[in-house]
Amino acid sequence: MTVSQKRKLRRFLFIKEMIMTVLVVGSFVFLALEHFEQLTDSQLARVEVYEITVAFIFLAEFLFEWYYARDRRRYLRTHWFYLIAAVPVPTATFELLKGIRLLRLLKLLKIFAAYRYEHNTRLFSR
Repeated sequence: MTVSQKRKLRRFLFIKEMIMTVLVVGSFVFLALEHFEQLTDSQLARVEVYEITVAFIFLAEFLFEWYYARDRRRYLRTHWFYLIAAVPVPTATFELLKGIRLLRLLKLLKIFAAYRYEHNTRLFSR
């Protein structure tokens, strides 16, 4: 892989992490609003659509990272909670499981651990 390709890949991964961070913060804001504000049924429906969309994005990211991991078994052992965080939790149906969405906050820590991509992925070794 050339230096230019590595630079482009790092930029892509940084942008991806920033987008994931915005989605996590949005999810956290909606979770807080659900608990501290009285939302209407239409607002709750919109929050649910957002959460399901975010869940699919998280699942796609998890599969992307798992596919490119150097050691897929190790990746599953160390990142299983991201898979759980990708599970959409309907607003009205599973009130007790909303805490699972808090696992998405762990995604914020990934911004500070961006160097792992160079060590834990096959993307840079091709």
